[in-house]
Amino acid sequence: MDINRHKSATPFKVFQDNDVLKNFWGDITGMFKHYNLPVFGVSIHEKDCQSLYTNGRDKYFIALQIIMENFVHYLEMNDGKGSIYLESTNADPDQKDQQLQYHFHYLMAQGTLFYSNKTVQKRLSTINFGYKPDNIIGLQIADLLPNTWNRKLSGKPLRTYGLLDMIENQAYDGGCNKKERFGLKIIP
Repeated sequence: MDINRHKSATPFKVFQDNDVLKNFWGDITGMFKHYNLPVFGVSIHEKDCQSLYTNGRDKYFIALQIIMENFVHYLEMNDGKGSIYLESTNADPDQKDQQLQYHFHYLMAQGTLFYSNKTVQKRLSTINFGYKPDNIIGLQIADLLPNTWNRKLSGKPLRTYGLLDMIENQAYDGGCNKKERFGLKIIP
């Protein structure tokens, strides 16, 4: 959002130049393509979920379970191991981060809808929370994706010069061409 607003008081003032902005997005999309980085995302329509599932699980549990499950699927398909890195939340960070950490440990202990706890534990090791001021490059790059995808889902205008196409192209497909199940999941 800061990049698209490029207010003069932010370090993104340079993006007032349309060519610089276009080159920036080109570099980002090029990096994802060059390294063949898979994209995982979850979008929850909260009002629809609440009307369909009164007193259902909270959105953080739902999203984390889907991300963990799809990431474990990816790791299983590639005989890999991984960790989950999240940007610490801004609103009452201790409470939300602790809630996510609790959900992570619950899913590690109980498993997910499709994977047993043993499979999850074999593939995932930790959950980590980085702080925005620490400027962790991986989190900064990952932070560019959800806003773009959610703007598309909300019907808002986009100026990302191919980033949305890259997100949709790089979405993990589970090895069976099902990006809507494994890469970009919309709930409900």
